[in-house]
Amino acid sequence: MKRYAIISCVLTNTVSSIYKNSATVGVELVAKKLYNEIKPKFGNNVSFIKPNATKEHILSEIRMVSNKLDSNGMLFFYFHGHGDTIDGRLYNDEKKDQVLVCTRNYLVDDTLDLYIRKFKPTQRILSIVDSCSSETVVEWSQYKWKSYPQIIHISSSRDGDVAYAYTNGGILSNKLAHLLYGGQYNNWTYEIMITRLKTLIPNRCYINKTPNVKNNFLKDKIFN
Repeated sequence: MKRYAIISCVLTNTVSSIYKNSATVGVELVAKKLYNEIKPKFGNNVSFIKPNATKEHILSEIRMVSNKLDSNGMLFFYFHGHGDTIDGRLYNDEKKDQVLVCTRNYLVDDTLDLYIRKFKPTQRILSIVDSCSSETVVEWSQYKWKSYPQIIHISSSRDGDVAYAYTNGGILSNKLAHLLYGGQYNNWTYEIMITRLKTLIPNRCYINKTPNVKNNFLKDKIFN
């Protein structure tokens, strides 16, 4: 399997009343726009987890991809919904953890990290997370990054900050959907996409890359 896409969103949740469902009313619509744009590129190799993604479903899809992806394949992971920074609770020594607010519970960055580290260093992950506290929700150990896949992570907020909404849905997702609309990205590289996003929303588009990201990852045509 050369490539796979996981598109996920959470329209409503029961985790806590502080995560207002009124704030995520547009997430499914925007996620569907992204799905419709990229599906021709991925064919059957795409999962659309909607309208209320569970932690278990997201992790199950990631596990499946890590088992079936070609040695130089690429995973495109997208999440749109609430996020947060909470007291650290899992295996590493962080005092705070970043989380995706799924339908019934948190998907903690440490848990996501355990699944991501199953990918090979020759494999690549493009991660786009539109939520509060999303900068390092896809994290990696700075001491073990050489054994990790090559990751480009695009987020809509710093850790501990609020992600801005724009019409229906988050500003990052709306701008991304606008850029991809009608297949206008056919000849774009990852580098061009990142540049366009940062130009459109300079203060709400944050890029993190694992140190092992190869130059050809940035120079490759997106989704080809």
